[in-house]
Amino acid sequence: MLLNDVFGMNRRRQLRSFSVLVLFTVVFFVASFIYLKSYVSTIGDCNRCKDVDKLRAFYGIQVSSELEDRTLLEAEMAMRRSVVGRVCRRLQVSRHLKPFSVEELRHVIVDDRNRILFCFVPKVASTNWKRIFLVLMDNNSSLNPLDIAANETHKSQHFHYLSEYTESAVRHRLRNYFKFLFVRHPFERLLSAFRNKFEHVYNDYFLSRFGRLIVQRHRPNATNESLNAGDDVTFDEFVRYLIDPRTLSDGPPNEHWQSINDLCLPCHVRYDMIGRYESLSSEAQTILDAMGIGHLVRFPHINRTVDTLLLLDDYFKNVSNDDIFRLYQIYALDFKMFGYRYGTYESYSPLDSD
Repeated sequence: MLLNDVFGMNRRRQLRSFSVLVLFTVVFFVASFIYLKSYVSTIGDCNRCKDVDKLRAFYGIQVSSELEDRTLLEAEMAMRRSVVGRVCRRLQVSRHLKPFSVEELRHVIVDDRNRILFCFVPKVASTNWKRIFLVLMDNNSSLNPLDIAANETHKSQHFHYLSEYTESAVRHRLRNYFKFLFVRHPFERLLSAFRNKFEHVYNDYFLSRFGRLIVQRHRPNATNESLNAGDDVTFDEFVRYLIDPRTLSDGPPNEHWQSINDLCLPCHVRYDMIGRYESLSSEAQTILDAMGIGHLVRFPHINRTVDTLLLLDDYFKNVSNDDIFRLYQIYALDFKMFGYRYGTYESYSPLDSD
């Protein structure tokens, strides 16, 4: 009897130990899952990276040398490509992915000497990147990119574009050349374009071409002076112009506010590196080094006098929630592909509707 009691006690201890072990294992895996899920949900906003420790832990990187930043950047680039790929697969499965023609690759600059393809996006440091390619094409590494006048970078005859090549030549370059682009928060880029083209005006083209039309369509009881000059467009009028069905039927939007998805076709061009404007100063030179041309040219240092991102709330305060949502729909793929967010609109998916 006593022996049976001893065996029973031992069995109960073993069961309790086993139960504790099972409970600990379950808690550990649940906690790990929650941590990884929370980490993945934040990595889209990891601007080079605000939470480097999470990135290091997630990828298991233990590097303390000067290569640490580059290794972390490579990990970020892999994550960025993965996010773009996931969105593109969803578009393909839902049959929202449109075929493209070679003519649509007119924003991809070709550097055959260095075997590079670069998609330039207006208002994403495109002027300085074009300066870089002018230096490379001139084969003059002593030339300071900032010595090149900005207006020279806008002359299309200085560059070769992928849209100029035959289909077989395009396929060859897409397979064998290093491909990269830089992206920016869609609404920040949009605001930067508005401020540059309608507030700090360097010529009358945008006022004449777009300003007068915006006032005509979206300002009741506009004065003749405003109708003729188009020089006092407000940001909320600009937003209403962009979301107006008439604008969408006018044809492709101007490149300064056309979506990055439409400009660079990331579902058809598999970019090796996707840089972010928010971390331009730390990523640009690293990407030049990765392409093997960092010793030939240095990316110019930029003094940003105004952080456009900080101005968003001030400019959007006069835009209705409905208009913001409709604007978000236009740029939804840019938000989702490149890991950006704006308020509650991040939950919208362009794949959820026809």
